[in-house]
Amino acid sequence: MEERAFGDVLRELRIGAGLSQEALAESARLSPGAISALERGARRGPQHQTLSLIAEALQLDGGRRADLERAAGAGRRRAVRGGHPAGERREDARTNVPPALTSFHGRDDDLATIEGLLATRRLVTLLGPGGVGKTRLALEAARRRAGAPELPDGVWFVDLSFAPTSDLIASAVARPLGVHETAARPLIETLCDALAAKKLLLVLDNCERAADAVAHIVEAMLRAAPGLAIVATTREALRVDGECVVRVDPLPVEIDGRLGPALELFFDRLADADVAAYGERRADQIELAATICTRLDGLPLALELAAGRARDLSLAQIASGLEERFALLAGGRRTASPRQATLHGAIAWSYEPLEAHERTFFSRLGSFADSFTSESAIAVCGEDVPQPRDALVTLIAKSLVAVVEDGDGRLRYRLLESMRAFARDRLDESGDRERNAARFARHFLDRARSLDERFGRVHNNDFVALAEPDLENFRAALEWSLAAEGDVELGADLAGAMGWVFRQTTHFTEGIRWAELALSFEARLHPATIGRLRMACCYFHFNMGGMKTALDAALAAEAAFRSIDAVADVAGALTAQAYCAYRFGDTDELARASAEAVRLAREAADDYRLAGALNAYALTLPPERSAERVATLEEAIRASRAYGDADAISPLSQLATAYHEAGEFEKAAACGREIVAIARKNHNRSTLAAALVNLAASALALDDTNEAASAAREGLELVGDLGTTLHAMCALQHLGTVAARTGEFARAARLCGASDALYRDVRFEREPIERRLYDRTIAEIRSSIGDAALAEHLHAGEALTIDVAIAEALA
Repeated sequence: MEERAFGDVLRELRIGAGLSQEALAESARLSPGAISALERGARRGPQHQTLSLIAEALQLDGGRRADLERAAGAGRRRAVRGGHPAGERREDARTNVPPALTSFHGRDDDLATIEGLLATRRLVTLLGPGGVGKTRLALEAARRRAGAPELPDGVWFVDLSFAPTSDLIASAVARPLGVHETAARPLIETLCDALAAKKLLLVLDNCERAADAVAHIVEAMLRAAPGLAIVATTREALRVDGECVVRVDPLPVEIDGRLGPALELFFDRLADADVAAYGERRADQIELAATICTRLDGLPLALELAAGRARDLSLAQIASGLEERFALLAGGRRTASPRQATLHGAIAWSYEPLEAHERTFFSRLGSFADSFTSESAIAVCGEDVPQPRDALVTLIAKSLVAVVEDGDGRLRYRLLESMRAFARDRLDESGDRERNAARFARHFLDRARSLDERFGRVHNNDFVALAEPDLENFRAALEWSLAAEGDVELGADLAGAMGWVFRQTTHFTEGIRWAELALSFEARLHPATIGRLRMACCYFHFNMGGMKTALDAALAAEAAFRSIDAVADVAGALTAQAYCAYRFGDTDELARASAEAVRLAREAADDYRLAGALNAYALTLPPERSAERVATLEEAIRASRAYGDADAISPLSQLATAYHEAGEFEKAAACGREIVAIARKNHNRSTLAAALVNLAASALALDDTNEAASAAREGLELVGDLGTTLHAMCALQHLGTVAARTGEFARAARLCGASDALYRDVRFEREPIERRLYDRTIAEIRSSIGDAALAEHLHAGEALTIDVAIAEALA
């Protein structure tokens, strides 16, 4: 019995579900063109990922899903054998396109795009790096056009990789078409005359080695033959009239948590290499395979070469061997061309034709650990390179450098990991690697200093947007300068300048690690560098709840800055000490440090330090001096805005506290909501956590348990995500108060006990606002369940780990 075509089965199921092609495409997260191609039989059987998306969108039960899968499997088998579904013209089709010998994965949308373009465009160029699968995609598109009635003169494939001149290119195109050279005229003229009345599709493969010559011949053929359409594959666009470029990207490893086409391809080729070991996929294999696919950037050639090594290596050995990937991925098909038999050969095919200065620029790009801006590339790689910006443009045009966006519409650039490894090998061969690493580290020190100077003067989301894309590059500079001791003085300056970057991107533990490593070379460092490193340690430990360590770091920073009479920096260190003293409940030290910080900041005429010092000094003013406290905070807000901090979130937070302590709870809550909105806008999760916890306190003072619970829960979730304890103790207490006010007294006592334990562990005193709310809650619990039960549940809460306490509070 003949198997039904997949397109017929799909159409029947779609109509039965009452869906249009567009509605099914939207529900399945596919393009309408892909659904249309499947139903028309232009695509005979989708891959597993696409099939799963369609089945879920149609909500198929077991039997109907099995029918669809059976039809898809039959279609894929026919495609691999080169067969054609019923009704498709084959016996008289003229083509030299070879049949597929292996399965095809993951280019559904690309195939639909190519098919759609060929309906209106005559030159479609598939552009991408070596090994990305341009040839295979072009062949698959060609197979699906073979025998089409609108192409009565056939579909023809021409490999131009060994045709470096115009004459050889014309000859390569003429040969399969049966066009012969005559002595009387150039072959290209004879070819154009022969094509003039034809209707056919040409696939011109590997156009990059002679792009100029190919461009002239392609344009001549298209002008002479209105029925001719061309699909070209290249690593560099042809740049002729009418060209429509389709960029071919590596395959994704995962899509929405499912196995992506890179993994599907890899497992299919693993089964080819060893069907007994990989015919059925195991969970441990999937995890290792995902690591390999990610390390290889989803590049199909690299995946096929890696899978081929499964004949003699385990997946774990393949994964570990990627450190030396060019030696590992060197055993391709015996019949493959040299440029496709090894990963090294595929990249060298694009690298070798470059001019010497372009090769130098490309090799130096190997120092980057992640994406980069054009300015960074030129600063690091442009020394002694003529027209370095043009060199970068050339590398982009030849698909050696990929273009990416940073999420805000700004262009950045990156090397695929295999390209980066190739570039680093060339850098090693040149003997320039250490000098280039030093240039790289100096550039990112300048970047870090610029960011450090801008902190507080731009919105936090702008600050993070400037810093975050380069985090891996900063790490690489730190690794070379500090961990590898390439230049420890430079590395120490960099670690100190990274204080606000690591803090605002919430990498506290990492920031501490680099600062402490830098301080291990303290005897070689300038006091200003030591002071910045100590202040960075203070920020990190303060945010993680390590107040004693934070205070010690601030004291050490003060000593370093005083030794060089850096007045403004001393004010900053004193302000940090004042905040630590406030957390410890040491009012005398708070008053001393904050008052001196205000004096020194005024002396230095430094609005940035003055705003912080005034904010700390306001903490010394009790509720009965509320007018003075509000005036101090208003001056802090003016100072903040004078140095560029339009939001002035720190003094605003203090102002909310001042209103609360003065009993103006509505004003406090309104101010708190404004701070939450600012923190959300700025994507500052650490500040948002603090603002939410403070808002919860104001809401509790207004007996609004709904707002209090919502704010405290979100704040506690953020605390858990950030890995900090600074605000967890307050959030746990506030959720305990909410529990008490809703009659859950045992749970309320446990949460208060967990809060007590955290206060004890970090040796904090509750602030007056928290103390009053806590005492009121404990009294309410005691009156409801008695002293013995209160003590029992408090003790149980104190025994909880912070993770368990957070989980119970959020349950």
